[in-house]
Amino acid sequence: MEKLTEKHKRYIGIGVALLVVIHFLPRWINAIHPAQGPPAMAKPSAVRTAPVQPPPAPSPEIIAANKYGGIWEGDTLMPNQNRCAVRLEIRISDDVPKKLKGYGTVRCMPLEVLARGPRSRGAAGEMVREYASPASAVMTATPANAGLNFTVDQIVSAARGNCAISAFSITDFGDNQVMADWQEGTCDPGKMLLRKKR
Repeated sequence: MEKLTEKHKRYIGIGVALLVVIHFLPRWINAIHPAQGPPAMAKPSAVRTAPVQPPPAPSPEIIAANKYGGIWEGDTLMPNQNRCAVRLEIRISDDVPKKLKGYGTVRCMPLEVLARGPRSRGAAGEMVREYASPASAVMTATPANAGLNFTVDQIVSAARGNCAISAFSITDFGDNQVMADWQEGTCDPGKMLLRKKR
């Protein structure tokens, strides 16, 4: 067996020293710099969403429809001694943009005929013809202060004497009541309390 030379001994010593260093190096590094946890993860950025827009405010017509929508009716003795009944239906239209529609009927019974004396067939016939001829119209409403103003879109029928509804309005009057004012061309104007039926 060949004798180890000084040169060989030196190589072996360097190799052993390298093995020791390689084996213990991680421990020495951890002792100098204590182990830290895994690298901090970057926080995910908050998802940016568009601000939520509030729903659009309802139109004045929708607000008025919630308040006045339905059927209103009234019946009273008028200054000219006619007994008149008014029926007004208010509802929102199906078209776009939404409109507030009114369907009005004014029907009168001419009681002054009875004041002329004993009832004759002619007087009774006149009363029936008058009552069977109501003034009715399709209208569009515009919200006003404490009420509605209507414009006539279409005259459906005119009362005797060509009394057709030419103007109509309602104004708040107490609980579940409105004051109706109307004009029938050049005929006598009318005014009556209407109560909400449904």
